[in-house]
Amino acid sequence: MKENQVCRAHWARLGVAALAAATLLGAAPASAAGQPATGQTGAFGSLPVQAGSIAPARQIEIQQYEADGAMRQADLTRHARNPFQTTGYWVKAGDNLVIDFDDAGVAPGVPVEVWILHPTDNTQRYHYAQKAKLVKGENRIAVEKDGIVNIAYEHTPTGHPLTVTLREGGRALPHFVLGKHTNAQWQEMLATYADSAYVELVSQHAEITVRASHAKHLKDPSELLRTWDRMVPAVQALYGVGVDKNAPHRLDPRPVRIVDAYNGTRQSSDVIVMEGIRFYTDAAAARMIAADALTRNAWTIWGALGQQYLPAPMMWRGSTYGSDDLGALYLQQWLGQQSRYETQGTWDSLKRYFGGEKRDFNRLAHHTQTAMAWQLHLTFGKQLLADIGTAYRQMAAGGTHLPQDPFNKVGEMQQLFMQQASLQSGYNLLPFFEKWGVSIDPQTRHAIESLQLTPLVEPIWENRDSDIRYDLSKKCDIAGIKAQMEPLPAMDGGYRRDVQIPLQAKPVQCGTAKYLWEQIDGPKTLTIADARSARTTVTVPGGLQDGAFKFKLTVSDQRTGATESAVDTFRVVKRLAAVRGPAKVKAGDTVTLDGRVRDVMGFALTFKWRVLDAAGNEAHSGTGSRGKPWQFVAKAPGQYKVFMTAVATKEGWDNSIEVHAEHQLSVEPGANPERQYPDYREGTSYQAGDVVRGRDNRFYQCRSWPRTAWCGSAARAYEPGKGWAWREAWNLFKR
Repeated sequence: MKENQVCRAHWARLGVAALAAATLLGAAPASAAGQPATGQTGAFGSLPVQAGSIAPARQIEIQQYEADGAMRQADLTRHARNPFQTTGYWVKAGDNLVIDFDDAGVAPGVPVEVWILHPTDNTQRYHYAQKAKLVKGENRIAVEKDGIVNIAYEHTPTGHPLTVTLREGGRALPHFVLGKHTNAQWQEMLATYADSAYVELVSQHAEITVRASHAKHLKDPSELLRTWDRMVPAVQALYGVGVDKNAPHRLDPRPVRIVDAYNGTRQSSDVIVMEGIRFYTDAAAARMIAADALTRNAWTIWGALGQQYLPAPMMWRGSTYGSDDLGALYLQQWLGQQSRYETQGTWDSLKRYFGGEKRDFNRLAHHTQTAMAWQLHLTFGKQLLADIGTAYRQMAAGGTHLPQDPFNKVGEMQQLFMQQASLQSGYNLLPFFEKWGVSIDPQTRHAIESLQLTPLVEPIWENRDSDIRYDLSKKCDIAGIKAQMEPLPAMDGGYRRDVQIPLQAKPVQCGTAKYLWEQIDGPKTLTIADARSARTTVTVPGGLQDGAFKFKLTVSDQRTGATESAVDTFRVVKRLAAVRGPAKVKAGDTVTLDGRVRDVMGFALTFKWRVLDAAGNEAHSGTGSRGKPWQFVAKAPGQYKVFMTAVATKEGWDNSIEVHAEHQLSVEPGANPERQYPDYREGTSYQAGDVVRGRDNRFYQCRSWPRTAWCGSAARAYEPGKGWAWREAWNLFKR
């Protein structure tokens, strides 16, 4: 059956179940069109909101997460995650809600919505929920059906707070937040909101909605939520994802939504992974809030949690919407419980299977197929599956199309898994997969053999939970790990644009190496393109003249933790440049300046010149080139600083070199200092730095651009010492 056919059949069953649940909880029958009717009575109770610390806050800052679809496309998880955040309030049909929405002046990319939904709505994205889009300011909502009030927003974060305030309406339900409420307050909530049919339990990693009939037996919600907060990151780590990782392995920090969706009718399955985890049986709902059962006998729950983070290309092992046996096995091991494969005889039956002549992996039950991946986990340690998941995500991020269809691409998904399991373990695992009876394509066999990995000689298919005879996670010791890097070159400084310099490690021959490049010293931090790759580059920014930069390479075996480091220094050497010209001249002399730059033979050289007086004003400027000195006439006595910028370019070369040099120049008075400066004349085209004698027999110097043009303008305004705005054009010149 095709996947979409399976989905349609599944939703059809759930739609009937949702209607049955509504009737069970006191709602009117659905209309003929198949929509659930409003007017559900007594489903959540009728007590008003009580004041005090146990009442949920009415002003709620919306948690802004990236769009779920884009995140799942990157991290390769198949199932939609929790699309909203709870408020701790519920409403009845006929109620009126008044909600204020504040977007801090930055409109969100998509409208923020209020979803009023019932936990027994088992449809995808809560099809039967009442959904209302919020506008900035006041929003009035006429409630059409009983349900819990939730806020939904999934789009690029705005960078500014989005706030909703439940100003009027809404009835509080028991809403326990780990770290905010005590167990005593939990009991107070149950007593205060005794009419509420549901409660909510919230922690960093879990958001639980469960019937109050189960919750009233819970004495220690803090311990329960701490258990969930330990389990969720543990199973995320199994597949190499987490909130603390970089894209594409990063998960957004939204909690897993765990819902008691039992509606009083018999369902075809105990659980479905959809916008979180929904449990359809009374027994599963009871276990999800019983800390003892959750850590001892909760296979369905463990598997559903694993399914939430299982990479889609690995879904050849089991159901698309149900339980992930590999995740369940891992949590069972992590919690210190005996493996189901031991208690149910799976390993014993596999021993007989391996001893037979005809072995066909595809004829094994899904539960038994999972044992192949689990055996690799037992042999190489938990990091192997995380590394396979990491490799899948990196391949997808690089544009590789990965098979992800568990109905039509199972064979391709198995071939991909065999290649990556071999590559990430560091062993040629073809004998292992042959023993399991997996069909190996010629292309897959060639790809694995061409990697020249460590041959597998140990019969690791004999490993089982109670007897790991061949532990290859510790085979590679420190003697096999060598951190060696290609010598770092030196380069001349002064490049105008960025330059990439290679960082190259010599490949490690033992085990499964990880590489880490770090800059541990230098006058500034340089950018490493991929700090975890054996071969990468470091960017030397344009304009950098000189400096010594020390880099450290650390190589480690990801299974054993064995590690070794090496350090080398990369140097940027300053190009030498100098100004050739006189140090002292007299006013009225012609000054000739030329520049020199070391080691640029064959390059075209262009020189840019600036001459500044003692006050920092530009007195002269110009350009020159190789073999063509620049000249100017020294006008006013004083101390000057010459700045030279030399640019070296070469035909066919896409970068250039820029260096700088300075030169001190002293201009002394000429032979007749009293007459060397002309009298001021209106309309003269004066240049910056020109000195004139005013009618008051004092001397004035024309100011630099953009004021230069005013020096020869209307005398009534700009005549030095006389015009009403002369200071805008002239400075009093002191000889």
